[in-house]
Amino acid sequence: MSHTKDTALLKIKLKEALLQNEDLKKFIVADENISDIQKIQEFNKHVKSHLFVDDTIKDKSTYIFYEVVSPEIGAQLKEARLVLYAICHCDLLDKDIPKVEGDYIGNRADVLSQIVEDTLENDTELNKFGIGKFDLESIEVYNSASYYGFQFIGNIYLFNK
Repeated sequence: MSHTKDTALLKIKLKEALLQNEDLKKFIVADENISDIQKIQEFNKHVKSHLFVDDTIKDKSTYIFYEVVSPEIGAQLKEARLVLYAICHCDLLDKDIPKVEGDYIGNRADVLSQIVEDTLENDTELNKFGIGKFDLESIEVYNSASYYGFQFIGNIYLFNK
């Protein structure tokens, strides 16, 4: 399989793993009065397997953008670099923070980043999707004209198709 197909497959698996986190799903899709299918559709509108591009998002909301780059291909062992943005519109930072089960604190961007970090560090859940250990290297502030949040950078090891 080609590098680009492996990268695309890893991005799909990562999105599936993010979707399984109930706190993340509740946080992004705050409307509990919709069907499960509608929740998945809404989640998919807010979790994108490409990096954030300024002025392309019109809705004031919460988003996750991510990209997987430069996978090292081996028989079973793989290494890929993950860059992920967990961001929200600046107008929403201190408003209407959705209630979730976990013990999270701070503004909307803080809570979102804590849920994302918990998801990425849950090796058991990631392994269900063929994703091995995530080694977080850094968490940086992301700040644009309209969006604020955090950028996660790290490596994923042992990705199995």
